[in-house]
Amino acid sequence: MLTQKLLNHDELKKKKIDAYFIRLYPTTHKYHNTTVLDLLHWENFFSHTRKNSAGKKFSKAFIEIINN
Repeated sequence: MLTQKLLNHDELKKKKIDAYFIRLYPTTHKYHNTTVLDLLHWENFFSHTRKNSAGKKFSKAFIEIINN
């Protein structure tokens, strides 16, 4: 049920949630480097706001949802 709601674009848009998924490959997996690069990309581009008119940036948070 959680997965269905998370994957429903209209539901996310209605609740004003900007959600993206990153595959977390284990360190021994041949695609683990993809996980590392994706996490670095997110940290660099989405962990803060754009500069406001005073030139200040503000921190933003990430929420991790684990659905087993």
